[in-house]
Amino acid sequence: MPAMAYEKNTPELVYRWLEEKRNAVPGKIDEFSSTADRAAHALAVNDALAGVAPIAFPLPCYASYDGDKKMFRVERSAPPFKDVLMKAPAADKLNMRKLSDARRFISREETRLSSSGTLVGQNKSVYYEFVLGIPAGPANEPAAAVVNPDYKVWTYTQNSALYVSYVSMPAEQAREQHKQIACLAVLSVQAPYVFTYTEGESSDSFPKRYTDILGFGVFGKLDRWAVVNKASGETYVEDVRTGL
Repeated sequence: MPAMAYEKNTPELVYRWLEEKRNAVPGKIDEFSSTADRAAHALAVNDALAGVAPIAFPLPCYASYDGDKKMFRVERSAPPFKDVLMKAPAADKLNMRKLSDARRFISREETRLSSSGTLVGQNKSVYYEFVLGIPAGPANEPAAAVVNPDYKVWTYTQNSALYVSYVSMPAEQAREQHKQIACLAVLSVQAPYVFTYTEGESSDSFPKRYTDILGFGVFGKLDRWAVVNKASGETYVEDVRTGL
């Protein structure tokens, strides 16, 4: 089936859908809930969501062609999360990667001159970001597609990767199909199914510019990582995680 058949399966849409299913489970948890209440509710959520089939997400990726080798290198960045306070899943126990959809702009605040002529306020933008959250490791992702980059990412995990695939193709065919190359991620959702996080970024310019990211994640194992032709549906190459 063409990747475009799954184009409505965005991380945002699936997050909202799973959140609704989870919230529909009776017995809300609050500060007055006992340990037994929490365990029973978690079991009820798992029962309600256990039947969700693996979900395919079409994602853009970067394809560069080597004219000598007659081959595309197709890659997609899978950076770590920066939120060290993430509760579920626990950030300090999982080397998690994220595959993000495009950020959506929410608001902006700009510095301004006061009546005394001084700058007040700050340059700040706020975005929503919807992602797929994937624990690193061969039991959770296709090991054959994982390439560790040379650079270091100074976050709580020191964990970053690229998903890389190689596609052999004659030059004339490559010219025709280059713009149709996309990636397809097939995710098996796992508990806790959905989660939230926050991240912040800042520039070194003056006055400083800050970016706040309000993140929403769908959590699960990456069953398959494929390079596809989004128009014809052809699968050029596919890697599968261990155990499938």
